[in-house]
Amino acid sequence: MKALIVVPFHEPKWLERTLENVRRQTLALPVLFALNGAAQSLQIGGAHTVTSERGHAAAVNAGAAWAAERGFSHVVLFDSDDYYGARYAEKVTNALQAVEFCGQRELFAQLQDGSVHLMRRPGRSFVFATVGFKVSAFLPVADMLDNCHDWSERMTASGCSSVDTGPNHYCYSRHGQNAHWDGSLPDECVRLAWGPSRAYVGDHRVCEAPERYAFREVPRPSDAEIFESLTTA
Repeated sequence: MKALIVVPFHEPKWLERTLENVRRQTLALPVLFALNGAAQSLQIGGAHTVTSERGHAAAVNAGAAWAAERGFSHVVLFDSDDYYGARYAEKVTNALQAVEFCGQRELFAQLQDGSVHLMRRPGRSFVFATVGFKVSAFLPVADMLDNCHDWSERMTASGCSSVDTGPNHYCYSRHGQNAHWDGSLPDECVRLAWGPSRAYVGDHRVCEAPERYAFREVPRPSDAEIFESLTTA
């Protein structure tokens, strides 16, 4: 296996966070930044770069094409603004020994209030920030809403096998105006969309060893909680 980390990268302010995620890994892999948006002309020492059209789909596609041209067999995707635990790349590459693509349906998430929840997300597809794939099996990502669901469905229809790698070693970070949720929306709206969760006592590092932390089960927010959060937001 010749694996590569690909980072779809559009916002320069997340550079140090991304580099910290890479340095933290127990499995050292080369890194490619697929630069787009405000980061398109960014200079990054010690990493490969390729430019793409604006948007996550275009950046992933450019990264996959670059990997294929240079003989890489597998890609591990990293988002720039989330937290990847030390064994994340190791977890994904181990999974890719047996399947064409992988990802997580459940995930740890640190919300804007600082709380960390294990989000079950019943019935949802993989989160693209947690995806890895075999380069020779890769199908281009469409620029559309919920593109990971569309991509996963097409990959499966083409005969590719997949596996859910479980929630450990990755934590989604919700903060201000990031790409996933408008920062003006209260955390209750995120919890409503993703369903019942498990709230942990700890920070983003919970994802690396959740068995060491206390938790409580939290139901989906009630209508009263949603209305109150929207009123005070």
